Amino acid sequence: MSKSKKTIQMVSIKLNDDQQMFAENLFTAYMETYNLLSPIACSINSYGRSAEKIRDDLRKQKQVLKDITTHVAKVTGVAFPDGMLPSWLWTMALHSAVANRKSMDEEIFRRIQEELYADYKMTTHEAAVVMYVAKSPKVFKKILQKRMFEVPKKFSNKEINGHLRQCDPKRLHKLIAHAARRYRQYLRPVHTNKNTWMKIDKNGYSIQHKNGTTFISMRRLGSQKEFKVELKGIFYTAKTGKTRSNLTVVYDRDRKCLVFQRMVEVRNRPNQSATKVGMDAGITSLLSTSHDMSSASLKEEKLAKKEKELKEKKSKAAQTLDHTTFKQFSYSASDFLSERGIQRNRIRDRRKNALKEADQIQFLLNDPQSKHSEDKKKKLEDQIYALRRKAKRIEENNRRGNKRFRRQSQRIQDHLKTITNEEIALVLKADSDIGHIIMENLDIRGQASTWSKLNRRLSGWIYGLLQERVEYKAGLKSIKTSYVNQAYSSQYCHICGSKIQRDKSHYENARCKLHGQFNADINAAHNLVWMYENHPEVTKWTPRKTVQQFYEKRSECYNQTVCSLIASLKGLSSAKSA
Repeated sequence: MSKSKKTIQMVSIKLNDDQQMFAENLFTAYMETYNLLSPIACSINSYGRSAEKIRDDLRKQKQVLKDITTHVAKVTGVAFPDGMLPSWLWTMALHSAVANRKSMDEEIFRRIQEELYADYKMTTHEAAVVMYVAKSPKVFKKILQKRMFEVPKKFSNKEINGHLRQCDPKRLHKLIAHAARRYRQYLRPVHTNKNTWMKIDKNGYSIQHKNGTTFISMRRLGSQKEFKVELKGIFYTAKTGKTRSNLTVVYDRDRKCLVFQRMVEVRNRPNQSATKVGMDAGITSLLSTSHDMSSASLKEEKLAKKEKELKEKKSKAAQTLDHTTFKQFSYSASDFLSERGIQRNRIRDRRKNALKEADQIQFLLNDPQSKHSEDKKKKLEDQIYALRRKAKRIEENNRRGNKRFRRQSQRIQDHLKTITNEEIALVLKADSDIGHIIMENLDIRGQASTWSKLNRRLSGWIYGLLQERVEYKAGLKSIKTSYVNQAYSSQYCHICGSKIQRDKSHYENARCKLHGQFNADINAAHNLVWMYENHPEVTKWTPRKTVQQFYEKRSECYNQTVCSLIASLKGLSSAKSA
């Protein structure tokens, strides 16, 4: 049975001046160590190696650690009596560098896969083999180092061997060579100079529990003194060996505080259902399913029920219930952000124009061919000074406004996350017969530029949030998730396959000539399931015209079956009359 971690308790403590200085030195030492270890973790020799193996190699290379210690001591001003960084500090930085390398590798392989599909028209069999080779460290590492290689004729995976038989060896060699070339080009060390928080490893603190109070002692860094933090309540499980693994300590640099999170392992519920359910993400309703459910309607039903209960109790809380759906909040939030963006751009243009005018006057003043009198020169210099002073004043006056705008946009994003989590949970709770979720591919990075009407609303949307939350919450119930190409899913009827028309006044409504009016998002969810079951060869990179042809063929097949049924019914009626 699979397990996942969940936060059940969180406390943040504001730091005083001495504690803040300690935390700043620790943060700076961590960042500098990370930046120096990142090239080692991101080298070709470290591909596929764990952080433990790299750590063991670094312990043998003492000169490298001494150089890192000298650099960190120079930047932070902290003396290290032993002449070496604490092992827990550089090990923590190394683990972060290796974790970032893995996420960077995933992004690189995604880009390489897109290029191979677009440039070489790679098939699904070739894609399976190429990605298997790229993600096999023993095979791909030799290819990256030697550059001259031969494609293996057999793999340990039987399924990949089946794909290998369907591929041309010369073409496969060309695809793998392109993947290796691009990987070397895209591989770069990941530096973190702009981070505002740091997760402190379990070896960076010690923990004790006395009389219902938890005492956490932060380990000292070089000549610095350690300090204790007192928390009310138990922040770890009393079982042996689990006293630290349940606690996560994070230093937030912006808020100048330490955040303590207590984690607990949750067992994912077993799922007996095998029903495939389509889910379509839309602007009118965040989620719509092929079981004729929408998250917006479920939220309205829940709030109506709660409001009725509160009114029966004569509670004033009935008036304070938040009835805003994802659609309503996203529309108002996008309008607010666009208006503020226009104002900020106007102010930036004023500053930019003032500096431009000052530079033009300065150019005329420095031109040796133009002769100006002393009075004229003085006037031009005063004019330059006034324009630059104006630009500086605009910048200073709007610095506070920029901070306010960032805070407001962060609040909007946090509220969007809350609404998203709530509506996903409602859909999964209301429908118990879900065994497999079929969703559209939510990679909006390539779509936002083409959707001119929705571009403004999607620009503030966090990429991958909905996909990540659906995967997480479905995983808690052991529900599998798959993704299909969403092209034309909302333009064809899911029953007969004929083209539908959208209502311009109510865009969520669609009308079919044969089957009348229905919800467009629910119709799209039905089409996603049909595409997954009938055309598994369709991927994200399949051309849109090819996807459209599949929908049109379905419409032709439906018309043929209807015509044959009508002909058979006519034959039966004529036989009865005879």
